[in-house]
Amino acid sequence: MNNVRIILLSLVIIVIVFKYLAECFYDVAKIKGHSDRKYFWICFIFGIFGYLLVIALPDRLSNKVKEETDDDTDKNTDFEFV
Repeated sequence: MNNVRIILLSLVIIVIVFKYLAECFYDVAKIKGHSDRKYFWICFIFGIFGYLLVIALPDRLSNKVKEETDDDTDKNTDFEFV
């Protein structure tokens, strides 16, 4: 009976830790511009493989900022050749 309690307690702790890590990596995915809740579940279910997937996600927000700044610089660089 004592072993069963230890196993159940261990499983509860593991689930809590996986949930916390999945929330952290879901926040990272949101920072990168991927706000789908699926990234939470991928990290929760697949563990380290889900974390690696979130790390490898492209950064959508910086690309938008870069495109906007590129558009602004293109408009401001009118050169006159003599």
